[in-house]
Amino acid sequence: MRRDDPSEALYRFRVVSTAVHEVGHMLGLDHCTQPRCVMNDAEGSIKNVDDSTGELGPMCVALLEERSPAKLEPVLPKP
Repeated sequence: MRRDDPSEALYRFRVVSTAVHEVGHMLGLDHCTQPRCVMNDAEGSIKNVDDSTGELGPMCVALLEERSPAKLEPVLPKP
């Protein structure tokens, strides 16, 4: 598969990964140096996006958990 002619699946992966990356910034995450983390800086190349897992790496997950408010209890519907 050529990078300049992505399949529909690769195109969707790129769009979703980029969206997750930008939401990560909105949640206070900076660029990550952990290999394959979706928060890696693309550095002007689609290769870093294609090489990512599409998910946050363990370091970024830990940062979000550390910064998040106390775990919220699920709101269950009243019987």
